[in-house]
Amino acid sequence: MKLVTSIYNDGTDRYYQDNYGSVNRFSFADYVVNTEYVAQAEAYTGGHRSRRFSNGFDDSIEFVTVHDTATLTGTVVSIAKNMSQSGTSIHYTTGNDAIYQVVPEKYIAYHAGDGTGTPFKWVATGVKAEGVDPMDYSTYPTFDITGSGSTYYWVINGTKSNIVAPITDGSKTISNPSKINTTDLGPSWKVVDGEFYIGNTWVCFSQFAAGAISSRGGNNNSIGIEMCVNVSSDMYDTLQRTAQLVADILIRNNLDLSRVKMHNTWSGKNCPQVLRAGSYWWDFIDMVKVNYIIMKEYSDVKIEMKSNNPEIVDETGRVYSAPKTTTSVSYDLTVSCGSTTKTMTLHNVVPGSTTWSQWNGTYPSKLIWNDGKYSRLAK
Repeated sequence: MKLVTSIYNDGTDRYYQDNYGSVNRFSFADYVVNTEYVAQAEAYTGGHRSRRFSNGFDDSIEFVTVHDTATLTGTVVSIAKNMSQSGTSIHYTTGNDAIYQVVPEKYIAYHAGDGTGTPFKWVATGVKAEGVDPMDYSTYPTFDITGSGSTYYWVINGTKSNIVAPITDGSKTISNPSKINTTDLGPSWKVVDGEFYIGNTWVCFSQFAAGAISSRGGNNNSIGIEMCVNVSSDMYDTLQRTAQLVADILIRNNLDLSRVKMHNTWSGKNCPQVLRAGSYWWDFIDMVKVNYIIMKEYSDVKIEMKSNNPEIVDETGRVYSAPKTTTSVSYDLTVSCGSTTKTMTLHNVVPGSTTWSQWNGTYPSKLIWNDGKYSRLAK
């Protein structure tokens, strides 16, 4: 519930934001998507392309990609407006207590850095998949690379696959294959008839001079979301609204949690910087999962919250007024389904502001908070 994030780092200065979160991973705020800039984006044909399902291409929606602006300026409105008229485009922007749709999902937007000329495809690996649950990230496979002469292969859960890992883009080659850079989440994957399939991969040199093995499908096959980062934004609110949006996109496109990707997946870029710098990605995925389950499995259920400590916690669950000393709070959760209504009282502990080292504003990049982990959540 107490979150310190490194929202910006240019190598010289680092900007921290210290704010409280929520008493629950589920946000009780209304889920609303503003469509003010959709018509403008659709009219600007330089910012999107129609999806194709022929001539060797299949531009079906396979993933959701999460970005952040990693800047100290720019609001959800300004980013939505700019990207509705730009060659760099996005499907949604989130932040500043709002969600904006920009490019309609029926189009390909240009946001991932992996180009649009190479079709995405799933490839059988020859590695059996056991005990994998796409909705439980603790069961997700691990990936590595092993060399066999001058050829390198993907390794999944310690088993060598039959898929060659690329080390060249045709003009540049990874100079030290024994120290190949791969993206945080590894290649995209799914399970078909008990076997792992992975998406095709490529080598990107634009983010690392040494090259990073990245995945295809970012532009052609994913819905892009830009989280807006600025000095006046509430980062926790942005994360919660983004989680609502991601869950909705997954459900509408019949996708599971394993299809939520970082921008980093497609090119090795340090994005979304806030989630990567703070090792907060899986906490964010937990937010998505809660929203996904409630939206999909309990869409006919009404869930309401009433704060019993309104001086600290508002009716959406957000801690908006930090107590000086650690304080126990409670809230009533009312669940209604048909003619049945039940109410339960839940409790949480809000850390006092005097119990934390407050880091707000700009500091030299060499000064690191929390031993180099730039976010921490008191649950």
